[in-house]
Amino acid sequence: MNRKTNWAIATLAAIVLVPTLGRAAVPTQLDQIITHLQTIATKLNQAATSLSTLNTRVASLETTLANVDATLSDVAENTGASHVPFVVTNPGGLCDSAASPSSNPVISISSSGDAPFVVTSVLIKRGVISPVDFSFLSLNGIALGGQVYDTHTRNLFFPGYAGETAVEHAADILGTPVRTDGSLTDEGPTGGNVPHQLVVESGDVASIQLFCRSDAHDFTLSQIRVSGWKLATDEIYVDYTPGH
Repeated sequence: MNRKTNWAIATLAAIVLVPTLGRAAVPTQLDQIITHLQTIATKLNQAATSLSTLNTRVASLETTLANVDATLSDVAENTGASHVPFVVTNPGGLCDSAASPSSNPVISISSSGDAPFVVTSVLIKRGVISPVDFSFLSLNGIALGGQVYDTHTRNLFFPGYAGETAVEHAADILGTPVRTDGSLTDEGPTGGNVPHQLVVESGDVASIQLFCRSDAHDFTLSQIRVSGWKLATDEIYVDYTPGH
């Protein structure tokens, strides 16, 4: 064949084959696009599922936070109803003067609120006095809830020795043994005890009456320290009615 014939055959082959090849390539490209779109759709579904799970967790967290807020609100509302320890001191004063035969000073404990409170300790400390001048300091009784309880005790402190002039003896009144005879100083049998704690009802006052005697010099209490439990919002008052 000559050169012109060869060129014609090649041109004819190109005209016949190229469109055929193009038509065969189009479905392949469409399949690839469809597969790619399906992959995208699958990923979008996965993302939607993850978002739904995240929304569920967020809702659960919001519910938990709401419960925490409610609990904190309850705690805040009930804080005023909780009982807390208290300590109140009073400087005391004259227990008995040398001029009087004896005295009955009174320690009164009250609250500013209407809730009950508990007294667990009434610690008293005597002032400086020569042991030879000191005679008696005992508990006469307790008035509580409209009743007077005669809880006579022996001497809370003993006269001691002359060298103890500067010693300010102290003792907790509550829990002291009650005497069963008439002696305040002799060691003898005892019965029960003064209550170890006092529950003071709403609006009531706990009154503790002492018995003091000092014949040569005035005898004082240098401090009264009352402790116990009270409503957090209440105030406890400790008053001292001195002897004479």
